[in-house]
Amino acid sequence: MPKQPSRGLRTPIVIALFVVGTIACAETMSAGIEDKSNDAGTSPPSFTPPPDEAGTSPDVEVPDSLKLCIATECPAPYATCGFSADRCRDNLSNDINNCGACGNKCPSEIFSPLGGVNVDFRHLSPRCVDGQCTVECNSTEWADCNGKLDDGCETSVKGNPDHCGGCGIKCAEGEPCVILTTGQSKCGCAAGMTYCPATSKCVNLQSDDNNCGACGTVCPSAAVDGGAPLPPNTKYGCAAGTCGTDASHIKCSSTTWADCNGDLPSPTGDGCEVNAGTTYTLVNGLPMYLGDPDNCGACGNACKPGQTCALLRQGGVQCACAPGESLCQSRRATWCADLLTSPADCGACGNACTNDPAKNLEGVCKKGMCVNECAPGWGDCDGNPDNGCETNLETNIAHCGACGSRCDTAAGQPCIDGQCLMTECDGGTVTK
Repeated sequence: MPKQPSRGLRTPIVIALFVVGTIACAETMSAGIEDKSNDAGTSPPSFTPPPDEAGTSPDVEVPDSLKLCIATECPAPYATCGFSADRCRDNLSNDINNCGACGNKCPSEIFSPLGGVNVDFRHLSPRCVDGQCTVECNSTEWADCNGKLDDGCETSVKGNPDHCGGCGIKCAEGEPCVILTTGQSKCGCAAGMTYCPATSKCVNLQSDDNNCGACGTVCPSAAVDGGAPLPPNTKYGCAAGTCGTDASHIKCSSTTWADCNGDLPSPTGDGCEVNAGTTYTLVNGLPMYLGDPDNCGACGNACKPGQTCALLRQGGVQCACAPGESLCQSRRATWCADLLTSPADCGACGNACTNDPAKNLEGVCKKGMCVNECAPGWGDCDGNPDNGCETNLETNIAHCGACGSRCDTAAGQPCIDGQCLMTECDGGTVTK
């Protein structure tokens, strides 16, 4: 049998070619493919399958990289309204004073003069959306449920059973529209809760002392026959939906006191022996509400060493404070703050860093010291502290995105959103 000739494997090799030269209006980077064939006897084994097995062609074109040129025309929806060295600074798609076109100001007189007083009876605010003047409801309580702009946002969705929390959300027959503590509204109460119209609240009829078994049924807090005295910090109340003066109806007299050893409802025990709330005291001459560090806000919630159980303005009775924070107090409140970083308590409790909107300055706290920094989008490009951060880095062609970053002012290149405007182009002529 004659010896068959060996078949070499074609191994594609990709080589990146970097072109450096003078380009008319753009810089480019090109890449090409060089294909070599090797004899099977001289080339090492290849782990790249041949083209017919790989499912790809060796003649793959690699596109040139994107070429960009300086752009001078304002791209939609930007425009230059009025005289300004900063071109293309106005966004016609959302500018209420230049909506869709320069000078087209969306009307703001949407009030009704009644008795010489402007009344916002339509609950509307002007808005520019996609270059068109429109209006929107200016309150979460009111909505435009009939789709007519003439009467504006005419429907209250707060506590309204026909539009409970939103247009068209209708509660079932007899189901109330309940106003939640968040201000929102929803149909009906949570499982196990009942709506009481007199208080407009959802209550648990099984345990609510003022609505026991039925709305408005108030349980007496002491035995009417002058029976045996109750354990400390307890009362008779609502249990299983009934009022009573037996041992099964003994409960803590308030949410402040807790039965941490679990001896209730025994009438001979120590009752609700732990104050899980706080008591008023003076600390450094200022009022503070302090609690039990072993049962801070709840039975068994023990504070860590160095922490204080206190009523905080951040929310309820808590162990204060977290590592790195200090316990602060005033005549009105107690709170925790990081004195190294908090702008409201910088270096000391209550020492607030101030902002200066007129100079585009923001007060920030760094290592316990108040310092002024430029607000986002602004820069102090003239180095004069008296006028603060005077330069708009979003639109200034001499300081685009950063002080000293100049666009091609001779060509009229604008600065948009902190970047000098560029556009795609053919790259011009490359000279080597």
